[in-house]
Amino acid sequence: TIPIVITNASTGVEKTNVTLWGYLQNNGGENCIVRFEYGTSTSYGTNTTNQTKTTGQTFSAGITSLTKGQIYYYRAFANNTLQSDSGDDLAFLTKPDPPDTLNAQPNSSSMIYLTWNAGIGANNTYIERNASGQSIWTRGQGEFVYNGSAIKYEDSGRKPGTTYYYQAWSFTTWTSNPTLSQYSDDNDSTSAIIGVNISIDVTPLAWDQGTILIGDSNATTGFYFNLTNQGNVPINIQIKATNATNATTGAKWNLTGSTGLNNFSLQFKKSGDANWTTINLTHDTFMLNLR
Repeated sequence: TIPIVITNASTGVEKTNVTLWGYLQNNGGENCIVRFEYGTSTSYGTNTTNQTKTTGQTFSAGITSLTKGQIYYYRAFANNTLQSDSGDDLAFLTKPDPPDTLNAQPNSSSMIYLTWNAGIGANNTYIERNASGQSIWTRGQGEFVYNGSAIKYEDSGRKPGTTYYYQAWSFTTWTSNPTLSQYSDDNDSTSAIIGVNISIDVTPLAWDQGTILIGDSNATTGFYFNLTNQGNVPINIQIKATNATNATTGAKWNLTGSTGLNNFSLQFKKSGDANWTTINLTHDTFMLNLR
């Protein structure tokens, strides 16, 4: 008579491997050959190695060399010398690789610009942050930041003087029945600090220098700030690099050829002052608000 075979849920789903399970409920009167059919559609296309089973026995097959972040369909199959039977169609979704090259760049006094490369097999990236000083945490324990298909995001509303830690996981979802989804096991991480505003109380002059670049526009050590003021008392501004041979008056650099832009100082004085007032600064730890 016709055998009866059941397709059971898969286990151990990873990025490129899985274990399929089945159950021979009835052999129809004689031992059966059992196997699995699987593929990226219900047309299947690939069979596992044949096994011999009898009534009441379970069977399994380990599958390797699968595609990351891919949905697969499978079913159990059994036949004796006269009849055959197929179990229900089931599906599983392999895991994606985590994103990589996650980078956090402060772009203003309240925004951190995030960029990354999507993980192989991922159609979304899921990001959380933590401002408590904890750099590693379990997914779901951080503050939700983003979940989408882009590879960049502006995280606004951040506070100056706070170090923000970020972790990003790949997230893959496929419309099936039911819809399947998987997160990457691993994640990529980074951190950034938005510098504290430094306000210099001086009597201002009616001038507006606009946006001024300090350093090389192609260098990661370069950054911008605005010099904007209104008033009626002249003021001189000097910015001096620690490796400068002769820092000049005005918002300019005179470096010795070094590509590094590390520690430097802001010097300022009002007209009539004999000496410069100096504030030592670090390029990645402050936003300047001169007034």
